[in-house]
Amino acid sequence: MKNWQQLSPFPEVVPALQRLSAKFKLVALSNGEPQFLNHLARNRIRWNFDRIISVEVVGAFKPHPGIYRRAAAILELEVGECMMVSANSFDIVGARSCGFRGAFVNRYNHPYEDSPYLPDITVKDFSGLAEALL
Repeated sequence: MKNWQQLSPFPEVVPALQRLSAKFKLVALSNGEPQFLNHLARNRIRWNFDRIISVEVVGAFKPHPGIYRRAAAILELEVGECMMVSANSFDIVGARSCGFRGAFVNRYNHPYEDSPYLPDITVKDFSGLAEALL
């Protein structure tokens, strides 16, 4: 558990977040507990997200559809205005099944879930994500 407290972003993540923040709201949506997510954002990523949402607001874990729908509602957005960015294909599948767009960050060339809910874009890293979206 101590190692989870020391997670650090990949080197290109913060510069890519900076670029993306010029055009998009950046929101963390995670299965983690709120205090842990705040710790990671503040002390490890060192990024001030527009919002940090824990699945605790719904009482279920991703990829439960209620998580994504509730996140959109909290942000006062329609699901189609949201994009889930994840390195976990199950997360993209859950979000896409609710009407979100999806970006699969496939740094290690992992296979994607066997699902009709494919990502809108697949990139190698956050630099690629910024390039694809801007």
